[in-house]
Amino acid sequence: MGPQILRIKYKRQDKTVVWYYPLDSHNKATYSIEPIQSLLADIIVSKPEYKALPPRKGGYL
Repeated sequence: MGPQILRIKYKRQDKTVVWYYPLDSHNKATYSIEPIQSLLADIIVSKPEYKALPPRKGGYL
């Protein structure tokens, strides 16, 4: 599917992490990325701004 990018800027720090989806189950980094993806999805979905969006009409499988 292509690169997935997470960029965090805080004060004077700027950190970018790039990974490719689907994740390679043979790569040790995969086991570090999956919990972060899940946590970020939970945080985003819990925000009032997200909840106020209209229902999805499509998506990817």
